[in-house]
Amino acid sequence: MSILHVVGDALRDALGLIPLWGVRGLFLLLLFALMAWVVSLPNSETTDPESPRDRSGRNLKWWAWTAILIQIVVYSVF
Repeated sequence: MSILHVVGDALRDALGLIPLWGVRGLFLLLLFALMAWVVSLPNSETTDPESPRDRSGRNLKWWAWTAILIQIVVYSVF
């Protein structure tokens, strides 16, 4: 048994002590933080300057926000 086995076993045992509700909460917190970051991006970074002005999908941050929201719902329920 090498030193990597000892370290791996210790890490597996330590991570096994974390309750699943805590892992779920941390993951959802990460998704909420990602959602806040996406909303805070400037429009110049999320808008295609060559797309037509009246196009509904011109600003991509709202589509990204919606996709993250769907992931939050899925991981909250299941």
